[in-house]
Amino acid sequence: MIRSILKGIAGLAAVLIVLATAAGAYAGNLAYNEFREAPWDQILGIRNNSRHVAPIRVLEKERQWEAVRVNAPDGTILRGTYIASTSHSHKTVILLHGLYQNRSMCLGYVPIYQNLGYNVLLIDQRGHGESEGAHTDWGLSEPEDMEMWMQWLRLSSACTAFPWGRLWRCCMPAVTVSSRWLLSLPTVPMEISFLWAEKS
Repeated sequence: MIRSILKGIAGLAAVLIVLATAAGAYAGNLAYNEFREAPWDQILGIRNNSRHVAPIRVLEKERQWEAVRVNAPDGTILRGTYIASTSHSHKTVILLHGLYQNRSMCLGYVPIYQNLGYNVLLIDQRGHGESEGAHTDWGLSEPEDMEMWMQWLRLSSACTAFPWGRLWRCCMPAVTVSSRWLLSLPTVPMEISFLWAEKS
């Protein structure tokens, strides 16, 4: 009799644990979606320039920079601008913009890397600029997005010879995206020379 009661209590406890876990997961998912989709520009008082891409469009046309795109694994179309070095270099720097910005934010750094002989790839992260998506995924999808850009570079004419390096320049909080991507890799690719994170 006592053994049956104990079995019943144990069974009930197991059911309660499963239900509590499921409820916690459901609540956590709801909370994450609320966090992800919140209008943080309004909450934090940040000026939202994410769709103001006129400067980069003008320069693409005037200087014949290459408009490029990749498809993320989930089908999201990501867009960027590739600026080839006049020295036919096989080194490329990828510039990442900050939250509620777009690739135009990094235009001031282009001449610096051009003078150093680098090709430059400016990208719009998902939910920004001309890339698709309603908002950032706060590091969940972005690592795979970065891998698609790396793959594009590996297959591009700029990267057909070895050795070639990767120089990263990241604005905060874009450093979160790049760091999350690097942490998702079993080893850091040899192509990446170093990561430069700067608050801006």
